[in-house]
Amino acid sequence: MKRLVLALTVLLSGCCTLPETVEVPVAVPCTPPPVAQRPQLSIRHLKAGLPPAEVKRLYAESLEQLSGYATGLEKLLNGYRGGNRAR
Repeated sequence: MKRLVLALTVLLSGCCTLPETVEVPVAVPCTPPPVAQRPQLSIRHLKAGLPPAEVKRLYAESLEQLSGYATGLEKLLNGYRGGNRAR
């Protein structure tokens, strides 16, 4: 009888353990990023003979346009990185 109880305990102890789960990475296709349109810079209207104040204004406008463009690109990239960092 002792042998039967011992055999049953050994056999049933194998059924008490839970199966192990193994996580397998699955490849997921990435969506292509949207195309960011480059701004039409104000300095393309720059011509020889313009007064210095006009040249300065055109460069200042172009700087603002490029800053906005860079900010938009950073937001776009942060969306793909998964971060919500706003600068």
